[in-house]
Amino acid sequence: MRRPYPPFLTGLFVIVFSMLGATEPLPASARSIQAQTCDESFADQQLSTADRLINQNNYSGAIRLINTALRECSIGRVQDALVEAYSSWHSYVQQAPSGSPSFLQSVTTNDYLANRGAFGGRITSTLETWVGRLHDNESYGEAHRYCTRYGAYSDRTFRLNYLCGSSAYRTENHEEAIAAYETIINDWNGDQSYVTWDDAASDLKELYMITTEFDDAFDIAKRLAIRTPTPENVLTSLITVRGQMLSPIAKHGNVLFGGVTSDAVVSHVRSEMQRIRFPDFVVGIYLMTRDARSDVIFYDSGTIAPPSTNDLERLSGNVTMLESSENPDEAWLISPVDAGYFVLQFESRTSSDENALLEGLLADIQNNERWQRMVSEQLSRSYAATGSAVATLIGGAYLGGEPLANFGPLFEESSALLYFAVQDPEGEVIHSEQFSRGGLEYGGDLWERTTTTPALYHHKTRYAGRRAYEVVWPNYQDDEWAGVVRVGIRNN
Repeated sequence: MRRPYPPFLTGLFVIVFSMLGATEPLPASARSIQAQTCDESFADQQLSTADRLINQNNYSGAIRLINTALRECSIGRVQDALVEAYSSWHSYVQQAPSGSPSFLQSVTTNDYLANRGAFGGRITSTLETWVGRLHDNESYGEAHRYCTRYGAYSDRTFRLNYLCGSSAYRTENHEEAIAAYETIINDWNGDQSYVTWDDAASDLKELYMITTEFDDAFDIAKRLAIRTPTPENVLTSLITVRGQMLSPIAKHGNVLFGGVTSDAVVSHVRSEMQRIRFPDFVVGIYLMTRDARSDVIFYDSGTIAPPSTNDLERLSGNVTMLESSENPDEAWLISPVDAGYFVLQFESRTSSDENALLEGLLADIQNNERWQRMVSEQLSRSYAATGSAVATLIGGAYLGGEPLANFGPLFEESSALLYFAVQDPEGEVIHSEQFSRGGLEYGGDLWERTTTTPALYHHKTRYAGRRAYEVVWPNYQDDEWAGVVRVGIRNN
């Protein structure tokens, strides 16, 4: 027969078990029973007071009372009261839009609202009305803030996309603006009166140009010119091609001068740039201090006009295209670098030959051959200078012992560039990106000549089955020939 525990042990067990009971969580069944029990009279009192506040249009106060009731008594009719309160509040702000901010803040953050998705339409209409009011008052910063904060809770209607995209554009939040405008153009609604297709397309074209997405800029500029044939629209198409060919220079400048660069490298780039024959629409290439003073001039046609400090406040990303607010013919490709800014300044002025091409295109705007002729003319004018300048910047990095692989992503992402290869005087390829000797479709004699001769070569060729230009730039270091930098450029 089992002997009973001594009295002192029995007391000890009681203490231990009571402590365990105090610290362990309740079983699930017990918690469920506890959650289902509440003081319904307290909840009714809260709801009654909330009703009085709703009648006084004090919706935020009513919501606080209903939240308190739900915290103590989460039953169906209290949940229903919360939904009804928000529905009533939404109806009120439709008549009194000044209450929209409070409604939006509350309905999107209230953890007691079990099915917030059911309010998507009400959130959308409230946000659309409020952002529209801010946009009409030119309070674009506030409008953009509301779009950013509450856009995820809304259904992006055509009007809301336009309002949010326009506000983002005017506050220089370019990526958000592009996303909104692309949706507007792709899902065009001809029944609305908020914006014309031409205006939306013009804004999107400007955004693409600012962010140096020149392929996309050309596509939308061409659509705009075909739809509305004007000299301005046709000229803009030409400018996008210029930007596409010149932007690689600015992007390579960003890589080379993005960190601390030695005086020897700066001196090398300056002396080599003087040897390049740039097209006449290139005004200058230079480094500029953060207070908008030109510092080191690599190339100067004689009419350099650096952007102002106000212009510099509009920069975004590694390279930005800015058009002068004072001179409509003037533009810059600007890249923030370690010492300030790397700048390529160019003009939109056209030669007499280009004017003839543009006039012919304007008169026969649907003719794709004329479009191709305009593009080809710009490429043929630019490719040798672009390839030479890119090769010079890569050569500067090679001289300074900088990792040449840093330029690799530019060739992976570029719509203008194909490859580069750095070769020593013996012809050995020291470093290359996106390059294969087997991809070049020309004979060994030309390869040998361009590899071993200290002279500039540029020619049409084919690379990996595609039409291409190739520029072979002789790389001089301290007046000694150090090999060549070979750059491939798309010819289409």
